[in-house]
Amino acid sequence: MRKNSVFPVAALCGLMTLSGCAKDVLDVYEQEEAEPSSVLHVFTRSGEASVIAADVPDPVSLYLFDNTGKCVRMISDLAEESAIRIPGGTYDVCAVAGAESSRYVMPELATAVKTSELPLQTGQSYGDLMLAKAHFTVADAAEHNLSLSMKRAVMNIRRITIKKVPAGITDVRVTLSPLCEKLLLDGTYSGNLGSYQTGLTKDADGTTWYLGTAETDADVYLLPSADNATITVDFVSSTGTKSYSYSSDQELPANHKVVIDGTYTEQATLQLTGVVSTSDWEEDKSISFEFDETKATASESGSGSSGSGGGSESGSESGSGDSGSGDSGSGDSGSGGGSSEPVALPTVGSLYLNKYYVLSVDEATHSFVVLSPTRKAMNINSTVSETDAIQTLETALSSWEESPVGVWRIPEVSETALMADQKLQIKSYYEEFSVGNIKIYCIGNGGELKWIIESSSTASPQAYNSNSSGSCLRPVATITLSN
Repeated sequence: MRKNSVFPVAALCGLMTLSGCAKDVLDVYEQEEAEPSSVLHVFTRSGEASVIAADVPDPVSLYLFDNTGKCVRMISDLAEESAIRIPGGTYDVCAVAGAESSRYVMPELATAVKTSELPLQTGQSYGDLMLAKAHFTVADAAEHNLSLSMKRAVMNIRRITIKKVPAGITDVRVTLSPLCEKLLLDGTYSGNLGSYQTGLTKDADGTTWYLGTAETDADVYLLPSADNATITVDFVSSTGTKSYSYSSDQELPANHKVVIDGTYTEQATLQLTGVVSTSDWEEDKSISFEFDETKATASESGSGSSGSGGGSESGSESGSGDSGSGDSGSGDSGSGGGSSEPVALPTVGSLYLNKYYVLSVDEATHSFVVLSPTRKAMNINSTVSETDAIQTLETALSSWEESPVGVWRIPEVSETALMADQKLQIKSYYEEFSVGNIKIYCIGNGGELKWIIESSSTASPQAYNSNSSGSCLRPVATITLSN
């Protein structure tokens, strides 16, 4: 009897011990899984602070990266989670509007980085797509409101029309190239060998071929051109294919609507005339061109400027048993030959190659200065000699991001003055620009190393021998375009 009476007591003690341990484990678990103390509210930019602006396509997906670059949160539809709980800290956010999962392959939380690609699902095409990025810091146990200015990452082909196509043509095709190949999560692009080809539909009049009509837009969305656009028109008949290409002075950038109108006329020499016009959803610009088998002329205008542009044309013909190619534009005096005209320079305040901010333009030398979209911390101890400090910066430039033809260099004081004058325009493209007391290195008139405060409204260069903490390098490059 005594032996049997001991067991219940021991069992009871064991159960009490386990219960106590379980409570301790539960307390620790609850502490580890405590809900983050800060709240982030995200709004898309519109006339007023609404959760989702009416003109921003749904859904809006959000990716939050911590200060190590790790993706810590992914919101597939912002409309379903307007209050986002996060720990206090510093974050980068990338937002994508209009990226339906049925159309795009969205990055997964575990593998997402700021340069993740946004490829199309098999058999899908681009739609109206907008992106934004931002950098912010939120304190512990605080609420933070973040307003994102969404920017379109695609262009829109409204209409393509080729008129007076001769009888016997069985197919008309138009190709646009070179286009950017891939769109990245941070709003940049990669690859420059993309193209878009479309067949046109013959109208009831039998001589007009079109993609979209005057009454109905084609609404084809594409990534922007990676360089000046080339437009190729193919006429297909039973005897073969005749192709004509026109090289424009201008790119086809994102956030523009594009209309291509061409008229074929058969005279003493074969001639194709037409108009390519692009209109930004806020601004207008146009490209006009004429070309035949021997020459090409162009007049291009946009963003408040106009003038003669140097287009080029080439023709080729393939058929059953013979082939040939047309001559390139030769540019006789008075004939308007495209190759004799200088190519058009970008305008100050625009983006060259959809990435590099144009800081200044020199028409006399046919060159312009672009600003790097990135800056890198370069805290050089002030005890280091000025010569060694400059060498350190130049070493960093040698491994800087891919150069847009020019060579990256430390900006001059006069160029930092331009940055100060244009800081609002620059910030509209590079959101981290002029945030905080960031010191940007520059070179003085005598070749000495200096720095300015990037957020300053006036360039007041300071000597290098000051404390360099918080100093960064944001280089520039001079690009010269040949005729």
